[in-house]
Amino acid sequence: MATRITDISKIAVFDVESTGIKPLEDRIVQAFIGVLRRGGGFTEEHQWFIDPGIEIPEGASSVHGITNERIKEIGRPDTKEAIFEVAQRLDILVRQGIPIVVYNAPYDLTILAAELVRHYPGMRPVVPKYVIDPMVIDKAIDKYRKGKRTLTTVADHYGVPVSENAHDAREDCIMTGRLAFKLIEIANPENTLDNMMELQARWKYDQAKSLEEYGKKNNKEYGDVRVDWPIWREFSANS
Repeated sequence: MATRITDISKIAVFDVESTGIKPLEDRIVQAFIGVLRRGGGFTEEHQWFIDPGIEIPEGASSVHGITNERIKEIGRPDTKEAIFEVAQRLDILVRQGIPIVVYNAPYDLTILAAELVRHYPGMRPVVPKYVIDPMVIDKAIDKYRKGKRTLTTVADHYGVPVSENAHDAREDCIMTGRLAFKLIEIANPENTLDNMMELQARWKYDQAKSLEEYGKKNNKEYGDVRVDWPIWREFSANS
């Protein structure tokens, strides 16, 4: 019998902090993966600070607080090995059938895939079978709510405590995991993991097309609006 999303007792939460917003070009400076129990804390957690091998722009440092000087102190210099460890740990959880929760999944999963292929050409990227993306779900169930849809804003809207240290990968994972449990309670309790994947892909497509259309009508540029979910098509299993 298929698992209903409201019957999920634990999830894995994944988040990265990086040098910028272009997942095919930028690099990971911090990654966190944790397994979170419903109504409880982490049963396991893994964190990496990684020297990206390139300069961290001031704009990125102003968001997550990791400067070039700081990453030289705490970052893993063996970038290639560290990236492999992140991907390996995520893959282990995927193989265990645990749903992977990622806020704005296409960014985090794509930048990890790009990093992995950069260091290990030809290696298979990690593409989780089950992903829960609170950003996509929130936009679907409360489509016309005005205001930003950042993690902290959305968490606050649903009554999830917002960390004072937001934009740290670990703290963001705590908020994301708790937010995910809230949203799957709000969503149709009869949804299964399989049909939730179908719904999120459809919602993401509709949301991207809506943003694209809004930009055309209002002469606004949003860059490359992607419909791909939960990972960019360059790394999807069907590419």
